Amino acid sequence: MAVSYPGFLKSVELRLIRCTLSRELPFFPPASPTPPPSSLSSPQSFRPHVEAVVDSIERGRYMDALSSDASRLVFGFSESWEFQDSAACAARFYEKVERSVQAFLLDAGSAAWLQVLDADSDPDVDVEGRCALLMCLGVAALLAFTQQNVTGPIGNFSPFPLAFPLPKEGINDCGGEWDVWARNQVASVGSDVHGKFALLQLFKTSTLHQFGDFEHVTGYWGTMLNEGEALAIVSLAHLEAGIIEHKYGQIDSFRSHLECAEKSCGLHLIVTGALGFRTIHQVEAKPQLILAANNHEQSHVHGSQVQSDSTVSESKDAVDHKLDDCSDILMTPKLVKNGKNDDLNVDLTHINKDINLTFIQQAVILAQCLHLQRRSRDDELSGWEMAPYIEAIHSQHQTCYTISNFCDILRIRWESKRSRTKQRALLMMDKLVQVIFDASPVTAQRIQLCYGLYIPTVSALRKEYGELLVSCGLVGEALKIFEDLELWDNLIYCYQLLGKKAAAVDLIKSRLHDMPNDPRLWCSLGDATTTDAYYEKALEVSNNRSARALRSLARNAYNRSDYWTSKTLWESALTLNSLYPDGWFALGAAALKARDIDKALDAFTRAVQIDPDNGEAWNNVACLHMIKKKSKAAFIAFKEALKFRRNSWQLWENFSHVALDVGNIRQSLEATKMVLDLSSNKRVDVELLDKILRKFEDHEKNASSDLSSSDIFYAEYSLVEPCDTQAIPAEPRETELLLDMLGNIMQQVIRNGGPVDIWGLYARWHVIKGNLIMCCEALLKQVRSFQGSELWHDRNRFKKFVHASLQLCKVYMEIASSTGSRRELFTAEMHLRSSVKQAVDFSDTDEFRDLKTCLDEVKKQIAATSDEGA
Repeated sequence: MAVSYPGFLKSVELRLIRCTLSRELPFFPPASPTPPPSSLSSPQSFRPHVEAVVDSIERGRYMDALSSDASRLVFGFSESWEFQDSAACAARFYEKVERSVQAFLLDAGSAAWLQVLDADSDPDVDVEGRCALLMCLGVAALLAFTQQNVTGPIGNFSPFPLAFPLPKEGINDCGGEWDVWARNQVASVGSDVHGKFALLQLFKTSTLHQFGDFEHVTGYWGTMLNEGEALAIVSLAHLEAGIIEHKYGQIDSFRSHLECAEKSCGLHLIVTGALGFRTIHQVEAKPQLILAANNHEQSHVHGSQVQSDSTVSESKDAVDHKLDDCSDILMTPKLVKNGKNDDLNVDLTHINKDINLTFIQQAVILAQCLHLQRRSRDDELSGWEMAPYIEAIHSQHQTCYTISNFCDILRIRWESKRSRTKQRALLMMDKLVQVIFDASPVTAQRIQLCYGLYIPTVSALRKEYGELLVSCGLVGEALKIFEDLELWDNLIYCYQLLGKKAAAVDLIKSRLHDMPNDPRLWCSLGDATTTDAYYEKALEVSNNRSARALRSLARNAYNRSDYWTSKTLWESALTLNSLYPDGWFALGAAALKARDIDKALDAFTRAVQIDPDNGEAWNNVACLHMIKKKSKAAFIAFKEALKFRRNSWQLWENFSHVALDVGNIRQSLEATKMVLDLSSNKRVDVELLDKILRKFEDHEKNASSDLSSSDIFYAEYSLVEPCDTQAIPAEPRETELLLDMLGNIMQQVIRNGGPVDIWGLYARWHVIKGNLIMCCEALLKQVRSFQGSELWHDRNRFKKFVHASLQLCKVYMEIASSTGSRRELFTAEMHLRSSVKQAVDFSDTDEFRDLKTCLDEVKKQIAATSDEGA
């Protein structure tokens, strides 16, 4: 009789989790609860098999676990399976795998997982043992995939780890169609497989129950946990959750998980500055960004020297010295006084070689770089922002394999963008790729913390290596890498650089002869020959599941100006793979060309949801909201767009209008100032300035019920319709500040020879300021700008001249009324007499009659002042 002794399944879970934790924690032999001797001898007990599988996993021998006797208990059918190298055979095999798993659990009774939690379950069936065995086999498959495709060392593993009768040609010459089937299964949701992967038939979608709360972890495992293990599990759980959020662009959620991980491992990080030297030949110390920890907020930064069998520090100093010889830029800045700069706050501890961080703390620090990448633009400045975190980890004497590699990857990506360090980045990348194939460190050491860091797969890393080689001019070396990875697009690009595009076509055709049902090859052939028929063939062999083929057909339709077809194809492609921001942008562009405004707005909105750094998409969202008269939404979208396109005067001009529509005069004026600066004062929106000025004029009228004649005149002469005054602040000081900003903008336009209408606006601005003398000068310059020989033959110009003249004369009359002076009246009379005399050709117009009427009013006021003087 088999007895399910308490805690066995929990102990197995903990041992499996420890395999991916750092070995710096106290590591004792597994303490699985000891069952009664009778249970071990029972034919139904699976405990010995579970122990053997877990032991293989702990030693990093994942393939041994998958091909063990325990595996045969579940997948015994594989020993008699009739092998065929076909996709149909692969599909039947893995259907049988799923049925075998279900049958293995059903042998324990219905709802086996629930029986594990039931203390009164049937004692004759080792339910816990069965569940633990299946869990161990699944973990072994996952870790085997991780070893072969992420951490290395890459071995010559059988693609059929189960007990399997193979054909005479052996394992290395068969299974190609099985790999194609597995790749198609992974890509069935619309995403292409990135490069060439191994052991895909083992890689299944898994759900990891993560424990992110200290009480939850300690309550679940209790005394099974070693010292510090609970906090390490919590930190790692939040790191893994944060990496998922990072992948999908959820910046706020990622930041939240990162903060929890920091707190759990006892860190409170601060980037500060200190004097130091960045280059070998630097003479004077300059401020350098460094990473520090707040002494009041954390208590674990001064951890003791750790000892681990997974450290990679033995040859680290020698390697660093060799890399330093490749560039005059130091790997880490040399700070004055060994980092104890007098300017450094005493409450901060500089994280350097003298501070021993735990591996979990190192992983949390490197995760900060991922947050910085998402938070800021991908430019050289973002690299310098990440530098303190990279250099802090690089200065550590001891670190594990995955942390060291990830730190090097971040440094390579940063230094490869700088000419002075590009050679060093290439050497580091070459060494990094080589280590993947080396036997040391062993698998069990490499797997530690591999899921707590955003480590690229081997294919992705080698692809980066190839692209770095191309950027350094080593195209021939890159060709070998891309061909080995079956990255046909990159291969075609390299052949194009070498002027051998035909060679790429021949290579793809030869591969198609061996793999005629690979949609990626058909798409690559379509890219090389720009032929739609090959994309259609890719759709055919993929049962219309190739999102890439649909995207290529959509682009070609757009280039042919067949926008409606392009829109339809993009919709089909995005149905298969919706996490493709460029696709949503392209759909928006096609819908816009097809006059489908609503669809275009939806597409551009999805694009910015997936990629918030897409400034062009934000701009399009804002413009479409403008078209739909949704100013508030447009205002928000324009603010996001301007974060990425600050040098576009067109964007600032649109933003100025939207800001005014939502009542934000300050930002409207600031945007107008930016338009002038970016366009070298050539782009002046007089209508917008007039709208803003009207708001101030209406505000002045509402503030006083006593309207002067000049106020009434300007209300009649305004270029736009009356508008609301909600945008004008009630605080007089702030109103005066905004009015001064408007005046400064007008002065800038005038100094650079702006349009004639600006003088009229400037005159009205002086009226609001209460300076009628300066108003007269501005109006006089406007009148003179209209004068000339063409004035008396151009009816439109004459109308503008009359309006400016009437405005000038009314101000003259206003000044005369307030000061009692007759000089302004005589000046107005002389101007009006001259204008009436020369405008005889326009005697039939209303403007001519207005001039005569104004002249009569001036004469009456002169006569009235003469009578008063007498």
